[in-house]
Amino acid sequence: MRVIPFVLLGIPLTFPPNMAAQPPTVYGPNNSSSVAIWYLGPGITSCCTGMPNRYYAQSVLTAVPPNNGDPNPVIDWSTDSPSRLSISPSPDGLSAVITALGPSAFGAGYDIHVIVTYDGTPSSPFPVFNDSPYSMTTSSDIAHYTCQDLGAPPNWVGYANDVSHGIFDLLGVSLIPINVKESLEKQQWLYATYNGNPYPAATPWYWNQWQGNVFIDRFTLCASTPNPLNPPPTNYNPNGTSAAFNETQKFWVATDTDFTGVCVQRGVVTLYTDHGKVSPYYSPITSPADCNRGVVLN
Repeated sequence: MRVIPFVLLGIPLTFPPNMAAQPPTVYGPNNSSSVAIWYLGPGITSCCTGMPNRYYAQSVLTAVPPNNGDPNPVIDWSTDSPSRLSISPSPDGLSAVITALGPSAFGAGYDIHVIVTYDGTPSSPFPVFNDSPYSMTTSSDIAHYTCQDLGAPPNWVGYANDVSHGIFDLLGVSLIPINVKESLEKQQWLYATYNGNPYPAATPWYWNQWQGNVFIDRFTLCASTPNPLNPPPTNYNPNGTSAAFNETQKFWVATDTDFTGVCVQRGVVTLYTDHGKVSPYYSPITSPADCNRGVVLN
């Protein structure tokens, strides 16, 4: 058999090059090439109502498909961190709402990625940073008062003193004001003669109650004279050692409800007969279980 070369008019036949499929592109709002959102705790998608610059746990990503002429493309959205990010595509698959389910790693920045695949061809990974309230600092006393300074009658004795709290994110940046709630557990008077006195109430601090980038926590122990408290409270003295009351205090960010949001600090509040103090306290919370209901320090 004679083999005939595949030629045309003496010129070898060539075929078109193998054209690789073009990938889709992913953009964030305003055509951004990355997105930062907030993890604010389970089920919390934003904070705080009325705030000029709210915290959001969601954003919208848009896919720009290649111009391959496919009228019915197969579009799939995915992430390398499904435990930290959920993706809800639109019906046509060309956009998706992302929601933070957990925080990025401390100091890691944009360590979460979203990929959209168009007819089997993936986009470049799109970076996402799930920032989160992470740690808290508590100052030493910044002010102190007599009970009369707070409006009590002249026969009242005792004190009040203030500390300030600041909250920081995963990059160590101080948060702008945000809603915060304390939870108070194992509240107990330490003198039998103090039994029957009302326990301090757990306080919410709303974003518009902050002073700059801190909010103020006030410890107060005031009583009328003559009174049933023995020993009686006295004027402020930061060095006193006669403890009258203690409780475990936990701070929850982006909420006004106990045990929701993000827990950033757990500590013990002690009211002495002459001053209030937070000691010890722990922040950041390295194990979420430390902030479970009923896990106390005092």
